[in-house]
Amino acid sequence: MLIIDSSENYTYSHVDFPRANFIIKTGGRPDFKLLKGVKVQVAEVKTGKNGGSKVILKRLDGKKFFGKFPEVSANYEAALQAGELKKVR
Repeated sequence: MLIIDSSENYTYSHVDFPRANFIIKTGGRPDFKLLKGVKVQVAEVKTGKNGGSKVILKRLDGKKFFGKFPEVSANYEAALQAGELKKVR
């Protein structure tokens, strides 16, 4: 289990959230402040050619991200290192 934390520069570089204009076009609410503290679980792990791993994240509460997206992807190691994701102990 992981927790989404706030990003250093107010944008998420390693968690692949859709862009705000795409969220609006699909009828969602692009409020990134609401993501801080959301508990997520790793649904799938994909290993790349260079050894980095990409993970698919789903919310534990069953809600969708921005009201429209059931899952998002993230570069696991880079997101942990940047503080965008944190492990729950």
